[in-house]
Amino acid sequence: MFFRMDGSFGLFKDVILKKVWQLKKLILIILASILFFAFMDYPKEKLVGLWAEHWGVGVQTDVTYVDTVQIQLSNNGEIEMKCINDQYYLYDKISFNGTELSYRKENASDPNEKFYIYYKLKINCDGNCMDDLSLIAEIRLIM
Repeated sequence: MFFRMDGSFGLFKDVILKKVWQLKKLILIILASILFFAFMDYPKEKLVGLWAEHWGVGVQTDVTYVDTVQIQLSNNGEIEMKCINDQYYLYDKISFNGTELSYRKENASDPNEKFYIYYKLKINCDGNCMDDLSLIAEIRLIM
């Protein structure tokens, strides 16, 4: 160990400061990487395809039907949705922020008994499944 003339631990202090600076740089790189991947947008083109609902994921449910939804992009790049096994469902208020897809589904089979279901789906990292944040369901890509 080296001592400076004024009695301080010069070399030891310099080594420690250098190591602290290197550690700070490493932490900044790790944080920047985490933020980059956390806010990385999922391109809406990857939503295009047929998606099927799966109810009761992880719990018991009495829901026995499965809706199959076709998602496509219009000529101007807007997301369009259509249920291919039930023509009475209409979709609107569709929005996508890169990680979550939200929309409103209207059951228009009987004009006297219309009702709406609001969905907010989070896309998993593989891009082949969307978990419903408000219901116990998930929607899986099938084609």
